[in-house]
Amino acid sequence: MDRKLNPARSGPPRGFTLIELLVVAAILATLATAAGLAVARPPAAEADAARFLRVAEGVRRDAVAGQVWRGLDAGGGALRLWRLGADGTWQTVGAPLSLRGRVALRQVDVRMPTGAPDIVLAPTGEVSGFEVLFSGGRDAAVRCMAGGPTPVICR
Repeated sequence: MDRKLNPARSGPPRGFTLIELLVVAAILATLATAAGLAVARPPAAEADAARFLRVAEGVRRDAVAGQVWRGLDAGGGALRLWRLGADGTWQTVGAPLSLRGRVALRQVDVRMPTGAPDIVLAPTGEVSGFEVLFSGGRDAAVRCMAGGPTPVICR
């Protein structure tokens, strides 16, 4: 037999190169990560209500501990923090905290002075009456409310 070993292939190449396999694996890994993040993310309404609850209770504790008036606005896709200045005017504090879904706020306490934020937290721990509805797309809506000395409740 007179067979020669020829390292060069004759005909069309068969199979995939290592680079092609690595590119496909990288694309699949990226897609799997994006899908996992989308599934693991809580619904917008629940996430927004949880953030609002944490912020509202933190602002209440701050008002009581510092014996100062604090405020909170929820609307326009963000939470804004307020404080009552020494001159008696309300001033925003820090940057707005973004929300993912829609927010509808209804003031229950209509005795709020002009220029005050939607929600006012007193140094005594009392809160002006309010009801906030968080919704986001197909998510179930979450309602948060408070008024007087009761803590903020979300359902």
